[in-house]
Amino acid sequence: MSLNFGNIHFSQQPEKVVFLSGSLLKSLGLSSKKSIKLRIGTNTVSAALKPIERSGKHIYLSSGVRNSVNVPRQGPVYIHSPREGELELGPVVGVLSDGPPNPSSPFGARTSYIRQLLREGNKKMFVYAFAPRDINWQRETVHAYMLGSGGGFIRKTVPLPDVVYNRLPSRKTDFSPFTNQLRDRFGKRNIKFFNWAFFNKSDVYSQLDGDLQAGKYLPETYNNPSPERIKDMMERHHFVYYKPSAGSLGLGIYRLTYLPKKGYYARYHGNGGNTLLKFPNFNSLMRMLHAKHGAKLKSYVIQQGIRLIEIDGCPIDFRFHMHKNSRNRWAVVGIGAKKSRTRQRHHAYQERRLADDTGTGALPRFWNQIA
Repeated sequence: MSLNFGNIHFSQQPEKVVFLSGSLLKSLGLSSKKSIKLRIGTNTVSAALKPIERSGKHIYLSSGVRNSVNVPRQGPVYIHSPREGELELGPVVGVLSDGPPNPSSPFGARTSYIRQLLREGNKKMFVYAFAPRDINWQRETVHAYMLGSGGGFIRKTVPLPDVVYNRLPSRKTDFSPFTNQLRDRFGKRNIKFFNWAFFNKSDVYSQLDGDLQAGKYLPETYNNPSPERIKDMMERHHFVYYKPSAGSLGLGIYRLTYLPKKGYYARYHGNGGNTLLKFPNFNSLMRMLHAKHGAKLKSYVIQQGIRLIEIDGCPIDFRFHMHKNSRNRWAVVGIGAKKSRTRQRHHAYQERRLADDTGTGALPRFWNQIA
């Protein structure tokens, strides 16, 4: 059946009745039906189906229906009949994040970004935000954050979503046993989990290493290198980066340098500034690393050093933020330049908005993925 875009309205009738305008009934192929099964997110309800005289594509939900399936709001949404006698509204997208229990800023530094997602997303679908603590698994509902008419957050009980958009704030949270259990529980309910987890450095390298075009630009990299491997790379490249695979913000990264006839050097950031240590031989360098990190070095990677361009004497590198579009092709949505400083790291980020390319040909495929 065709995918339609229409408007939801609320009726005060207590019975479980769904009213459809004539053009919507015809487009969905439901003209001969007297009853339907309505689905929103993971919630379903059986209801009587009645026509209503109104031009355009409109659906009216009685109070009995919307209270049964926790309809998030009135307004525009996609309407789909996947099987005979069934009707789906949505999709329902839940933005998963976390933060302090502050009503005005429930997701900390990400609150403004999440508010923007809700504002734009609800022009075409049901979008809400939630934290793990907001889920009621027994009732399969979420005590979610939505935007009120004034732009502030309001709380509503809504169904579990069709799709979870993961925006958890940190690697520590993302890889915790609790979050792994959360992903499993969504999976058992056939709820898609987008943005599965943070990549670590070894994952990114292994993905790119097999690509013929990208592979030739990759610096030489090894996971959990032996001391012999580290020494060999330092002697061949003169400087290397030794860093935790799942690290971020420059924490725990060492720049190791070998200068013939001068010795070995280790530079790292800590205690509010940069530290440079000199060692007379390679073994003394390794003793320092093992003393500071011990068994944690098994999760480190070593990477060939690359000379970076500089601004004001500070090195910078560039980051590309990629998303797949509705045609399943990777597209650049943002380019960032990261400038290193003595006491802090400065981010200059230029957001590039892509034109909305969710054409009618792409939307049915997306719906089939989440239905």
